[in-house]
Amino acid sequence: MSKSSQGGFKKFCVVLTLIIIVVLVVLFFSILMIKRPKVQPQPAILLNIDVQLSYPIKLNVSLGLDVTIKNPNYGSFKYENGTTYLYYHGKVVADAPIESGVIPARTTQNISTVVELMADQLSSSPYFLGDLSAGFLNFTASSTLHGKASFLNILKIQATSMTECYISVFLKGFTYSHCDSKITI
Repeated sequence: MSKSSQGGFKKFCVVLTLIIIVVLVVLFFSILMIKRPKVQPQPAILLNIDVQLSYPIKLNVSLGLDVTIKNPNYGSFKYENGTTYLYYHGKVVADAPIESGVIPARTTQNISTVVELMADQLSSSPYFLGDLSAGFLNFTASSTLHGKASFLNILKIQATSMTECYISVFLKGFTYSHCDSKITI
Protein backbone atom coordinates (compact mmCIF):
# COMPACT_ATOMS: atom_id res chain seq x y z
CA MET A 1 0.00 0.00 0.00
CA SER A 2 1.38 3.38 -0.90
CA LYS A 3 1.77 6.19 1.59
CA SER A 4 -0.84 8.32 -0.18
CA SER A 5 -3.49 5.60 0.11
CA GLN A 6 -2.66 5.14 3.82
CA GLY A 7 -3.16 8.88 4.37
CA GLY A 8 -6.54 8.74 2.62
CA PHE A 9 -7.58 5.78 4.79
CA LYS A 10 -6.57 7.65 7.98
CA LYS A 11 -8.57 10.71 6.89
CA PHE A 12 -11.58 8.48 6.18
CA CYS A 13 -11.31 6.89 9.67
CA VAL A 14 -11.05 10.31 11.35
CA VAL A 15 -14.09 11.63 9.45
CA LEU A 16 -16.09 8.47 10.21
CA THR A 17 -15.17 8.70 13.92
CA LEU A 18 -16.23 12.36 14.05
CA ILE A 19 -19.57 11.53 12.38
CA ILE A 20 -20.20 8.73 14.89
CA ILE A 21 -19.36 11.05 17.81
CA VAL A 22 -21.70 13.77 16.50
CA VAL A 23 -24.53 11.24 16.04
CA LEU A 24 -24.02 9.88 19.58
CA VAL A 25 -24.01 13.39 21.08
CA VAL A 26 -27.21 14.30 19.21
CA LEU A 27 -28.86 11.06 20.37
CA PHE A 28 -27.75 11.68 23.93
CA PHE A 29 -29.19 15.18 24.08
CA SER A 30 -32.41 14.33 22.25
CA ILE A 31 -33.37 10.90 23.56
CA LEU A 32 -31.52 10.49 26.83
CA MET A 33 -32.07 14.00 28.15
CA ILE A 34 -34.29 13.75 31.21
CA LYS A 35 -37.59 15.54 30.74
CA ARG A 36 -39.94 16.81 33.42
CA PRO A 37 -42.68 14.31 34.29
CA LYS A 38 -46.24 15.42 33.64
CA VAL A 39 -48.17 15.34 36.91
CA GLN A 40 -51.95 15.40 36.65
CA PRO A 41 -53.85 15.45 39.93
CA GLN A 42 -57.13 13.64 40.10
CA PRO A 43 -59.82 15.31 42.19
CA ALA A 44 -59.08 14.73 45.86
CA ILE A 45 -61.73 12.54 47.40
CA LEU A 46 -63.28 13.66 50.64
CA LEU A 47 -63.51 10.25 52.32
CA ASN A 48 -64.75 11.39 55.70
CA ILE A 49 -65.54 14.65 57.46
CA ASP A 50 -66.94 14.95 60.94
CA VAL A 51 -67.15 18.42 62.51
CA GLN A 52 -68.42 19.18 66.01
CA LEU A 53 -68.52 22.90 66.65
CA SER A 54 -68.56 22.58 70.44
CA TYR A 55 -65.57 23.73 72.47
CA PRO A 56 -62.99 22.42 71.83
CA ILE A 57 -63.74 21.98 68.15
CA LYS A 58 -63.57 18.33 67.14
CA LEU A 59 -62.68 17.50 63.58
CA ASN A 60 -61.94 14.29 61.71
CA VAL A 61 -61.12 14.60 58.00
CA SER A 62 -59.77 11.95 55.62
CA LEU A 63 -58.72 12.80 52.07
CA GLY A 64 -57.91 10.39 49.27
CA LEU A 65 -55.17 11.82 47.05
CA ASP A 66 -54.53 10.33 43.61
CA VAL A 67 -51.96 11.68 41.18
CA THR A 68 -51.35 10.46 37.62
CA ILE A 69 -47.72 10.70 36.54
CA LYS A 70 -46.70 10.45 32.89
CA ASN A 71 -43.03 9.62 32.38
CA PRO A 72 -42.05 11.02 28.94
CA ASN A 73 -38.48 9.75 29.25
CA TYR A 74 -36.89 6.78 27.50
CA GLY A 75 -35.73 5.53 30.89
CA SER A 76 -37.52 4.40 34.03
CA PHE A 77 -37.55 6.21 37.39
CA LYS A 78 -37.13 4.02 40.47
CA TYR A 79 -37.97 5.95 43.61
CA GLU A 80 -37.50 5.28 47.32
CA ASN A 81 -40.11 5.53 50.06
CA GLY A 82 -41.28 9.10 50.48
CA THR A 83 -43.77 11.24 52.32
CA THR A 84 -46.46 13.64 51.18
CA TYR A 85 -47.02 16.59 53.48
CA LEU A 86 -50.32 18.46 53.51
CA TYR A 87 -50.15 22.14 54.54
CA TYR A 88 -52.93 24.47 55.61
CA HIS A 89 -51.82 28.13 55.50
CA GLY A 90 -48.18 27.07 55.83
CA LYS A 91 -48.66 24.66 58.75
CA VAL A 92 -48.30 20.88 58.35
CA VAL A 93 -51.69 19.32 59.07
CA ALA A 94 -51.13 15.83 57.64
CA ASP A 95 -48.54 13.50 56.26
CA ALA A 96 -48.88 10.28 54.33
CA PRO A 97 -46.37 7.67 53.23
CA ILE A 98 -45.59 6.97 49.58
CA GLU A 99 -44.28 3.46 49.06
CA SER A 100 -41.25 2.93 46.85
CA GLY A 101 -41.88 1.98 43.26
CA VAL A 102 -40.90 2.26 39.62
CA ILE A 103 -42.42 4.37 36.87
CA PRO A 104 -41.44 2.60 33.64
CA ALA A 105 -40.20 4.47 30.58
CA ARG A 106 -42.82 6.31 28.51
CA THR A 107 -45.78 5.14 30.62
CA THR A 108 -48.44 6.63 32.84
CA GLN A 109 -48.94 5.50 36.41
CA ASN A 110 -51.21 6.41 39.33
CA ILE A 111 -49.89 6.99 42.83
CA SER A 112 -52.52 7.02 45.56
CA THR A 113 -52.47 7.72 49.28
CA VAL A 114 -54.90 8.55 52.08
CA VAL A 115 -54.21 11.40 54.50
CA GLU A 116 -55.77 11.80 57.92
CA LEU A 117 -55.74 15.46 58.89
CA MET A 118 -54.32 16.41 62.29
CA ALA A 119 -57.46 17.98 63.65
CA ASP A 120 -55.72 19.94 66.40
CA GLN A 121 -53.32 21.57 63.91
CA LEU A 122 -56.12 22.41 61.51
CA SER A 123 -58.63 23.75 64.02
CA SER A 124 -56.01 25.83 65.86
CA SER A 125 -55.34 27.88 62.71
CA PRO A 126 -56.74 31.43 62.88
CA TYR A 127 -58.05 30.92 59.31
CA PHE A 128 -60.00 27.75 60.04
CA LEU A 129 -63.36 29.12 61.22
CA GLY A 130 -63.48 31.71 58.43
CA ASP A 131 -62.69 29.09 55.78
CA LEU A 132 -65.16 26.66 57.34
CA SER A 133 -67.95 29.24 57.26
CA ALA A 134 -67.02 30.11 53.64
CA GLY A 135 -67.49 26.43 52.79
CA PHE A 136 -64.01 25.48 51.58
CA LEU A 137 -60.53 24.66 52.85
CA ASN A 138 -57.38 25.30 50.78
CA PHE A 139 -54.41 22.96 51.17
CA THR A 140 -51.01 22.52 49.60
CA ALA A 141 -49.57 19.02 49.22
CA SER A 142 -45.84 18.63 48.76
CA SER A 143 -43.89 15.48 47.88
CA THR A 144 -40.24 14.87 47.17
CA LEU A 145 -39.17 11.51 45.78
CA HIS A 146 -35.51 10.54 45.59
CA GLY A 147 -34.44 7.82 43.21
CA LYS A 148 -32.58 6.82 40.08
CA ALA A 149 -33.44 7.48 36.47
CA SER A 150 -32.07 4.71 34.27
CA PHE A 151 -31.77 4.05 30.56
CA LEU A 152 -31.62 0.40 29.44
CA ASN A 153 -30.39 -0.48 32.96
CA ILE A 154 -26.97 0.76 31.86
CA LEU A 155 -26.92 4.49 32.49
CA LYS A 156 -28.21 5.31 36.00
CA ILE A 157 -28.45 8.88 37.28
CA GLN A 158 -29.51 10.06 40.73
CA ALA A 159 -32.66 12.16 40.38
CA THR A 160 -35.15 13.92 42.63
CA SER A 161 -38.75 14.60 41.66
CA MET A 162 -40.55 17.40 43.50
CA THR A 163 -44.29 17.91 43.21
CA GLU A 164 -46.51 20.57 44.74
CA CYS A 165 -50.30 20.36 44.48
CA TYR A 166 -52.85 22.99 45.40
CA ILE A 167 -56.07 21.45 46.68
CA SER A 168 -59.37 23.16 47.46
CA VAL A 169 -61.86 21.05 49.39
CA PHE A 170 -65.38 22.37 49.13
CA LEU A 171 -67.46 21.21 52.07
CA LYS A 172 -70.39 20.55 49.75
CA GLY A 173 -68.54 17.43 48.66
CA PHE A 174 -66.27 18.23 45.72
CA THR A 175 -62.62 19.22 45.33
CA TYR A 176 -60.29 20.98 42.90
CA SER A 177 -56.58 20.17 42.47
CA HIS A 178 -53.67 21.58 40.46
CA CYS A 179 -50.05 20.28 40.53
CA ASP A 180 -46.64 21.56 39.47
CA SER A 181 -43.56 19.36 39.30
CA LYS A 182 -39.88 19.54 38.53
CA ILE A 183 -37.02 17.07 38.42
CA THR A 184 -33.38 17.62 39.31
CA ILE A 185 -30.34 15.47 38.67
